[in-house]
Amino acid sequence: MLDEKFKVCEFLCSIEFLIKGVIEFFDNSISPGFILQEEHRTLFEGPGNIKYRATAIGSIPLGRVGTADEIAKTAFYLASPESSFITGQDIIVDGGSTIREHLDLLQERELR
Repeated sequence: MLDEKFKVCEFLCSIEFLIKGVIEFFDNSISPGFILQEEHRTLFEGPGNIKYRATAIGSIPLGRVGTADEIAKTAFYLASPESSFITGQDIIVDGGSTIREHLDLLQERELR
């Protein structure tokens, strides 16, 4: 559902840029990490998922899951004039999970 909202936002922003006569090429993307959506909050925070929740949160360096609002703010920034010099980038919004994975791989290599 969130993907559909972003596609609509991306389409509307593209139309807005074309209407204003600003024809530029912006090819950016957002790679979200673990995002807790409202419709899953009860399940995620339920008493039967304590171990899963602890594992999920423990794998995120910031110590929490992300929110749809944080992804939306990133999308709006990329669609705004403030990001006019950003192109061809993948913005990773994952609370540091990706960097942790890379650090874990480096540590494994050092142990070999």
